Amino acid sequence: LQIAPKLKLRSPVAVAMFGVVATVFVALLVVFTLFRAGGTQAISDNVAIIGAVAALGGVFTTQMVNTALENQRAQNDSLQKYLEYMGELLTKEQLRNSKNPLSDARVLARSRTLALLKQLDGNRKRIVLQFLREAQLINKNDFIINGRTISAQIVELSGADLSNANLSNMKFISTDLVHAISLASANLENADLRKADLRRADLRGANLRGAYLRDADLRGG
Repeated sequence: LQIAPKLKLRSPVAVAMFGVVATVFVALLVVFTLFRAGGTQAISDNVAIIGAVAALGGVFTTQMVNTALENQRAQNDSLQKYLEYMGELLTKEQLRNSKNPLSDARVLARSRTLALLKQLDGNRKRIVLQFLREAQLINKNDFIINGRTISAQIVELSGADLSNANLSNMKFISTDLVHAISLASANLENADLRKADLRRADLRGANLRGAYLRDADLRGG
């Protein structure tokens, strides 16, 4: 599975636009200051300074864009490695059939998932959640342990950082998101959260417009 980088808002394009606007603003401020101090003659006498300001802004913008591009590449690489690793746990370690909540496969899957979510932006967090949902790793499943039936996830998301995650229109029916560190500012517009466990989840600033919350547990959220 290859993850193609996409240009989004808050991406290198947005960074470049910000840099250009900032450069133009500073250059105009310098021109205005010179004009007030000595009119058009002062501007003519200091063309080199105005050019230096514009050049410096260009260098600064280039550095910001390169940093943003590198950050996107790093996120794509981390996401790619995660999906490959989880694929091995599913096929070689039979993660989906694990009955022991403390099995090595389940502990590793959970730790890798929580660590990755802290590094990703909202759209890449969406990819992780889609994968976990479609792989039936965050659905509630019934396990028989010591003669008792326990309903639990294979990969628990308690402690997950889902802040700013783009989860619009996704289906989380009967999904356990309890104790998620943060769903703050997450986009849950039109998400299907029927019977979802959201107890004590941090939903500050989350967009729940159109979300289907029938029988969802929001206590303490």
